[in-house]
Amino acid sequence: ELVGNKAQVAETMHSLGQVYFKTENFKRALAVYVKSLKIRRLVFGDDHHLVAQVLHSIGLAHLKCHAYDDALQAFFESLAIRQRLHGPEHADVAASLYNVGLIYHQRGYYSQAMNYYQHTLEIERNTLGREHRDVALTLYSIGVLHQLSSDDEEALEAFNEVLLIERRHLGNDHPHIARTLNDMGNIYLKMGDTIKAMEALTEALRIFREAG
Repeated sequence: ELVGNKAQVAETMHSLGQVYFKTENFKRALAVYVKSLKIRRLVFGDDHHLVAQVLHSIGLAHLKCHAYDDALQAFFESLAIRQRLHGPEHADVAASLYNVGLIYHQRGYYSQAMNYYQHTLEIERNTLGREHRDVALTLYSIGVLHQLSSDDEEALEAFNEVLLIERRHLGNDHPHIARTLNDMGNIYLKMGDTIKAMEALTEALRIFREAG
């Protein structure tokens, strides 16, 4: 009974942390997550999916506070637990890998970021299917990295695939569609293809305006 109560306390604290996170009170979210982690480790031990879950949340909070080293440590700990529990091919493993890539991306380490994004994409395609929205998110990040590295053809290839997936899930008038079209239009402009640039940017502008 006591163990059950402690587990419930940790669960409620984690949920409260998520409320703080969603309301952008990241430092308070982090403090609650850390307390939840201590309880979960006492109750479940170190190798448990709920321990990995709260470590992942801690990493996200550190990331929002730009504490990149602390975020990396939390994500790597979460990743190691998830790999031990689930093996290498699991959606939770992909989520941890993606966020490690995101940190390297934000810090300007594009080669390392690309490696993690590509690994994420491979797992997501195998576990979620090629048309899942998480696949589109990872492909978009890959496209952005290619764009930053001036690999324009590779960027366009990634963004085109993103666009196909997003249209299936969101229709043709969602701001995410406009974001992708805007990126593609800027690449076409850079490449001197003014006709395709005009088409993509005009459609992006229409969607942005209609979305308010």
